[in-house]
Amino acid sequence: MKNADVVITLLPDGKIVKAALEGLRKSLKPGCVIMEMSSSEPVATRALGKASSRPESNSSTHRSPVESSAPTDGSLAIMVGGADSTIDRVSALLNAMGKSIFRTGVLGSGHAMKAPQQLCVGRGLVAAVEAIAIGEKFGLKPELMTDILNVSTGRNNTTEVKLKPFIISKAFNAGFPMKLMAKDVRTADSLAHAIGVPSPLADIVAKLWDDASQALGPAADHTAIGQYIEKMKPLSDVVALQLSDLRFTTT
Repeated sequence: MKNADVVITLLPDGKIVKAALEGLRKSLKPGCVIMEMSSSEPVATRALGKASSRPESNSSTHRSPVESSAPTDGSLAIMVGGADSTIDRVSALLNAMGKSIFRTGVLGSGHAMKAPQQLCVGRGLVAAVEAIAIGEKFGLKPELMTDILNVSTGRNNTTEVKLKPFIISKAFNAGFPMKLMAKDVRTADSLAHAIGVPSPLADIVAKLWDDASQALGPAADHTAIGQYIEKMKPLSDVVALQLSDLRFTTT
């Protein structure tokens, strides 16, 4: 570690990243670049970057959260936030890992991009699962519905990649933990609240993922949200999510 020019962290959350870097700080080579590739909170990333860039830490930091949970085949889209001079030093490494490298701006902006991206994935998955459930209850075949969705404006990552092999099949083993999806969606919702952006749908979706993760346990795959929704009672019979308790106001 003392001779490393670059240290990459890819951990479950920002708190674990902070603890890891605090443990490594005295062992890092002066000028070592820390590439934080977890899905962390953007505000916390900025604070961690400032701390890591102090003279006593002997390191400079930039952040590049990845879009995939398995950065091994060089096909990732990578969003990188930080000083251009720092990113230039690791550009060859980034190009080896990803097919598309996007410089998003200041430190923390890469994570700020990843958060709403994961929000889109999380709520898109829920929308697809609900759509299939509605159609199947009426008598439509889920496989046929998926084919139609994928040639229409209703398609998304879930309809194209996850419905047939992981959800309709009830395999629920796509390889990304539900607890991490819940964390990512909650990160986006928390960011919205922190910067004062109204996010009524994100509030609902974040709660749904939190509840599903708690109900199904830490070993559950994120596609098991289909299993969770399938077992839910109709809204008219449920107290857990009461739309009457939500207040949407304008000023």
